Amino acid sequence: MSNLSPPPEFCDRMTTLLKGLKRTIVEQRVAAGEALEDGKEAMSFACLKLLCQKFVKGNRDEYHFAHLFLLLEWNLIARSDNVANLHVNDFEFEGDSLLVYLKKTKTDQEGNDSKTPYHCYFNMVLGLE
Repeated sequence: MSNLSPPPEFCDRMTTLLKGLKRTIVEQRVAAGEALEDGKEAMSFACLKLLCQKFVKGNRDEYHFAHLFLLLEWNLIARSDNVANLHVNDFEFEGDSLLVYLKKTKTDQEGNDSKTPYHCYFNMVLGLE
């Protein structure tokens, strides 16, 4: 790479251009009724409870799987792909906790912490509602 840097007036003009572009994008989103934030909204605890109640009342095997999947995802604060890639040998019990070994996470792409378990504990108060 060379040690050349752009002239200061070029940098100033690019800064002005990019600020104007960002303002234009925001104005277009507002006019279209779109959200200004990118990404997903967090699920509320009330929504989690409602989904779990529906899954428990369901009579199909898919409901039981969805219930387990949703609770693992919530309690591990994990992404769905991390939960989907779990195997039976990724679980252990120790005392009153379930140990879960995630092989790869967003912050550990190489699996360096795959031997560090995540602990899940049963909440007796919420579990019996």
